[in-house]
Amino acid sequence: MSTQFRPLLFIALVTATALYVALASGREPDQATAAGNGAATPMRSIPQYVPCPDQPKSFKTLSESVASGHLPSPSEVTGSWALIGIWVHKDSRPDLNCDGIKRGQAFEWVLLVKGYSVDVDAIGTDHQTTSFTPDGKGSLVFLVDFEGDYVPTFRCRLTKRNTLACLGSPYYDAIEFKKMPVKPLTE
Repeated sequence: MSTQFRPLLFIALVTATALYVALASGREPDQATAAGNGAATPMRSIPQYVPCPDQPKSFKTLSESVASGHLPSPSEVTGSWALIGIWVHKDSRPDLNCDGIKRGQAFEWVLLVKGYSVDVDAIGTDHQTTSFTPDGKGSLVFLVDFEGDYVPTFRCRLTKRNTLACLGSPYYDAIEFKKMPVKPLTE
């Protein structure tokens, strides 16, 4: 077999295996669950575009919101935060949801913060504890291990809208969280 077709064969095998697992579970492929045990959490992210009325809708406006934000104190960030916006790339259409980006009934990504200690609950990765560290430039920095090739680094500020907006990462260019009551994934 020619080496030029091996990558295509690998992709076909992986796709066929995923479809077989989904169909064997009695679900349509798009309804397969992350847990694999019948939970109502879809395996893949669901595109969402239901922004808050005043939420930045472009990477440029979110970047401006971060630039005009401030370094939050430990008491300002203490609480539960749900992901409401994510820009995978600067020029991509973001996923935005004023009520929190969800998969099924579960929030895609939650921060449970006490002072500068951060518990991260994100679908698709293990629960982890990290911390916010002031960077000396007016932002809080935190790392999240998604078990990939890179450990994303986020620089965050509290915006004038009282959201926690963060820039920078090998995986995502920007994320935004809103303080709200949330139920952690790992209860």
